[in-house]
Amino acid sequence: MLISISNGWKIYNKGPQEVTALREIDLKIKKGEYIAITGPSGSGKSTLLHILGCLDIPKKGEYRFDEKRVDGLSEREIAGIRNKRIGFVFQFFNLLPRINILQNVGVPLFYAGEKKDKREKWAYEALKKVDMEHRALHSPNELSGGEKQRAAIARAIVNDPDIILADEPTGNLDTKTGLNILNLFGYLNEEGRTVIIVSHDLRIAKRAKRVISLQDGMIEKQ
Repeated sequence: MLISISNGWKIYNKGPQEVTALREIDLKIKKGEYIAITGPSGSGKSTLLHILGCLDIPKKGEYRFDEKRVDGLSEREIAGIRNKRIGFVFQFFNLLPRINILQNVGVPLFYAGEKKDKREKWAYEALKKVDMEHRALHSPNELSGGEKQRAAIARAIVNDPDIILADEPTGNLDTKTGLNILNLFGYLNEEGRTVIIVSHDLRIAKRAKRVISLQDGMIEKQ
């Protein structure tokens, strides 16, 4: 099993109060799945995505990534999982404005310690996969919203990760551009990658092979 969460809880302390973001989460995800996580605002979608991406750990319960308990790993081991095995795509793209698109896509490779020539080669190959190689030397402010998201997806796949995690990836895009991005996620899943998307967009839920609905921090149905 690629991912498993058993009785997962996430509780935040806000002053004297405790806020429960997730409760009693039991979830198993196999390699190659295409999953949509849906639910109203405040239902715990992004919190669950952060845990799946090893950006956070449950307060209670157990999270295993590739059969290993995440809370038993060192910070360096967890950082290695994030950098090499998980690709992140965000609603607001998170591109660095002072470097070009090729350099932006190569950022995960920089943190992985790869040399400049390899970073540029792999980044260019990733841009080709999303039909963005002609924009490699442009700056982010010269790109449309759809182009920025394609560049962000190229950055997410540059390390050839097992999993793509996306948080509202079509939230800032028009309908046509959003559909193009959804087609791209479908292509990445067909290549064998696990794709997990948090979204309010019902089109994503229709395309996913499995839908997990959250309500008040709990899995309502899947």
